Amino acid sequence: MNNTWIVVPVILNNSDLSSFVNKLSGQYVAPETYEKKIFNQETNELEIKNVPHPYAGQTGPNFSGRVIFVNKIAGYTEHDGVVHLEDFNDINIYRYWNTGFDYAVANGADAVILTNGVFEFDPFVIKEAYDEFFKGESEVINISDGAMLLVSASSNLRADEQFQIWFGDNDFYRRAEPVLGHCRSEYLLGDYLINSSSIEFFDSIVASDEVKYNVKWN
Repeated sequence: MNNTWIVVPVILNNSDLSSFVNKLSGQYVAPETYEKKIFNQETNELEIKNVPHPYAGQTGPNFSGRVIFVNKIAGYTEHDGVVHLEDFNDINIYRYWNTGFDYAVANGADAVILTNGVFEFDPFVIKEAYDEFFKGESEVINISDGAMLLVSASSNLRADEQFQIWFGDNDFYRRAEPVLGHCRSEYLLGDYLINSSSIEFFDSIVASDEVKYNVKWN
C-alpha cells in the first residue's frame, strides 16, 4: 500500500482535524472490540453490538505524506504529513476529487482513495479493500456508497464535475460498472466530523445535482 494516496475534501474550517490526521499516519491501533451495526429485520431497527475486532492490537496503515486535503476556505490549519491543495471557488466535491487524484498520480500513486469529506472510519477497511480487490480485476472499489472509493491510477475514470456535492458518486459508480468491485466491511463508518448539512445552500445544490443526474441517465 506504499503508493496508495487518500484525497479528502475539506469544505469548512470548523473542526480540529488532528485526530483524523493522526489516525491516517500510523497512530491508530485496532481495539479489542468494535461496535458492529446489525439491522434487525424483525424490528426494522439498527442494533449495535460490541464484537471482537479482526485486527485487534495491530497498527493501522500509515498514509503520512500521502494524505491530500483539498481546502475550500482560506485560513485552514496545516498538518504534518498532509499535502494541502486549495480550491477557493464554488463547492464542487467532484472537482476536488479530480484535483487530488491528478496530484497523487503525478507523484507516483498507483491507487487513490477518494472520500466525500472528513469522517470517522476504521483505517483497516482500506487495507481490506486493497488486499481483497485491488490486486484482482477491479480498477475501482466501492468501499461505501457516497463516502469512499478506491481507484486505480491506471484507470481513465474521472468524476463528472457538472455535479457538485451529490449524485456525482452515483454517476461515477455507474460509469465504472464494468471494472467495479465492492468492499463490504462491517466496521467502516462513523460520524462526519464536519456536518455537510451546515453548508450554505446545501439543499439547493443537491436539488440541482439531482436534475443534472436525471437528465444524464434518463
